[in-house]
Amino acid sequence: MSYPMDNYRARVPLLAPPIKLDLGAGWYPREGFVRLDFDPCDGGTDIVWDVARCGIPLPDGSVGEFYSSHFLEHIAPTDLHFVLSEIFRVCAHTAPAMIRVPHGDSSAGRLPCHYSFWTEATMEAIGDWLKDPNRPERAGDCWDVQRIWLEKPYHLCAQYIIRKGS
Repeated sequence: MSYPMDNYRARVPLLAPPIKLDLGAGWYPREGFVRLDFDPCDGGTDIVWDVARCGIPLPDGSVGEFYSSHFLEHIAPTDLHFVLSEIFRVCAHTAPAMIRVPHGDSSAGRLPCHYSFWTEATMEAIGDWLKDPNRPERAGDCWDVQRIWLEKPYHLCAQYIIRKGS
């Protein structure tokens, strides 16, 4: 799938891939990463964009490293599959991808502003949802789970390697 670049070319800075992408960076960006967020954060956000509605405005395979902290739990369940597909699309083959969310069994994980509640099983399932034996073009595609861990007091973290093709 290619992203229709003409729709966003004038609104996204010119970036030389591979880039490091911090999706949903907000007020706590990761140093050395391009910040993509819906909130302009007083001009600190590099790309102001609604990924749930419009996808990620970057070319296929242009992200060499992906990071997201306390963002995906704010995506409506009906949009989460699309956002995960977009992350997979923009990540290069073998790109490391780190997701950090509040654990769904904690009080922080159950805040009213959270639309999904993440557990270790959720993190493991991400590695399986892309696989589809009936779609040969996805042979070997997966979020290869490297590690899932708890970070006190309530964070759930997962490290993946994006694998594309067999």
